[in-house]
Amino acid sequence: MEKLKLPEVLKKLKGEGIDITKRTFEYYQRMGLLPKPEKQVGVKGRGVYGYYDYDLVLKILTFIRKNQEKGLTLAEILKEARKRVVRIYKSVFHREFSGIYFHELSIGNEEMSKHPRPVIELLSKVYEPHDELSESKILSDLPWWHPEKGIELRALKHIGEMANESIRGLLIAEHPIYWEIQKELHKTKGIVSDAYIVLARVLTQIKQKIWKAGIVVSTANVQAAEISDGEWKDKTTQEWQSIVTECKQGLEKEEIDGEKVFYM
Repeated sequence: MEKLKLPEVLKKLKGEGIDITKRTFEYYQRMGLLPKPEKQVGVKGRGVYGYYDYDLVLKILTFIRKNQEKGLTLAEILKEARKRVVRIYKSVFHREFSGIYFHELSIGNEEMSKHPRPVIELLSKVYEPHDELSESKILSDLPWWHPEKGIELRALKHIGEMANESIRGLLIAEHPIYWEIQKELHKTKGIVSDAYIVLARVLTQIKQKIWKAGIVVSTANVQAAEISDGEWKDKTTQEWQSIVTECKQGLEKEEIDGEKVFYM
């Protein structure tokens, strides 16, 4: 990866048959077609200069030239390139992980409304699903020239962050709900009441969602490890896969235990 100052970049590009002026280069930058320079201290610590990844600049300008030859304007080229980033990102983000989707990881208002007031207050601590997929947000974080595998990794990281956030919210809610169950049991002197069953069901649902969130996080990390040559966050693909299996087993047990609650 060769880092060069702009005059050196322009000179070398000319040798490759790409004759572009400093003015045009900077215009492409303002449009978002070319990267901004990376600031570095000069030789012997004197001055700060802007450096460019020459190979990346060459790749971008070659891509632009080929598309101009097809009759596309600069604006059209940029629009289509950005669509590619969003398409790849969303295809990863919306992918089904073992049948688990993000909207299943949070307890929404409709589900809350089915439960008694004390339970609603407790469930309000669980994070609501939120829209994290606006095109502007994706593109603000990823330049259009970002490689496909890099876009996938960024989306997988985002998935892990969201699922971890869901897990934190669910864990915050679990303890007070469990305490509410204990209070109900104490009040009824061990008699299983309707209120107890409602709370027990909610607790079971939350535990199931925690395991589901764990499946999403670890499955995302399996895929990230595969992209990153078999290792991601200090764990191998196989280690992440074993965590997926563990989460699935936990979910399966919770679903079996949940059936006992539902049929009391």
